[in-house]
Amino acid sequence: MPSIDVAGNKGTDNIECSAAAVPNRDFCDNWKEMLFLTQISPPSAITINGVTSPFPCGRVLIFAGRKSVGQSRSDALEKADKRNYLEGLNVSSFAVPNATATAFSGSAVGFSAASPATDLVRCLP
Repeated sequence: MPSIDVAGNKGTDNIECSAAAVPNRDFCDNWKEMLFLTQISPPSAITINGVTSPFPCGRVLIFAGRKSVGQSRSDALEKADKRNYLEGLNVSSFAVPNATATAFSGSAVGFSAASPATDLVRCLP
C-alpha cells in the first residue's frame, strides 16, 4: 500500500480516486469525504474508548459515522468542518497534520447498524 501524506483539512486530500489509482472509483468518490487521517508523532499507542492499542500508531484513520443532530454536510464549507463529521474525543483529538491527543472514541471493531453515527477508528502502524 502506498504511503499517503497527511494533507488538507481532513488529512485525506492526497487520496486519488482516478480509475488508475483505485479499483472501485465510485466507492472512493462517494466515501472519500468521510475519511479523516492524522499522524501520531512520534508513533505511540492510542486509546479507543479507553482501550490501549496493541502497537504504536503512526497514523489514525477515522471513518465518520452518519451525521448526528446539529451536523450538516450540504455545501463545501460544511463538508470542510470536522465538527460536521466527528464528535467528542475525536473532534478534539483530530488535527492535521498531527493529532493533538492520543485518545479517540468510536468502534475499533466495525460498523454497527444499531449505532450508525459511531465513528470507526483504526490505528495504522
